[in-house]
Amino acid sequence: MKVLIVEDNEPTAKMFKGLLEEANDVDIAHDLFEGKRKILTTVPRYDAVVLDLNLPNGEGWEVLAEIANFGIATVVVTGLNDQELIDRAMKLPVVWDYLVKGEMSAELLRASVKYATNRNETEKKLAETRRISDKAKNCGASHG
Repeated sequence: MKVLIVEDNEPTAKMFKGLLEEANDVDIAHDLFEGKRKILTTVPRYDAVVLDLNLPNGEGWEVLAEIANFGIATVVVTGLNDQELIDRAMKLPVVWDYLVKGEMSAELLRASVKYATNRNETEKKLAETRRISDKAKNCGASHG
């Protein structure tokens, strides 16, 4: 699984990478621009992004727009335990979890990334199945 960590705090980014790299190919971006660039240019695409919303040159919300364009599973990890922010993030179709730094364990981060990628793949397959089913219904209706 290919994972991008977008985190401006270098020790935190390295810690997250250490927690995730055992079973994953992990890259780090330390700011908004580097995160966007990696999302736009990395092939094959990332399976998941671990995203800090508070970045020094902008907010992670801007990166979420790029992530959504590519349908990449996202786990938001931030220092803010703010219910309004949590609700806003969780309404986005690519955000599968919201973790608060200092209130999470290594196991929770690993499980959240794994869950996010699995759930995201399931959603993509379901959407494709619906698309094929709708196409078949439309084809049958035009011949009936």
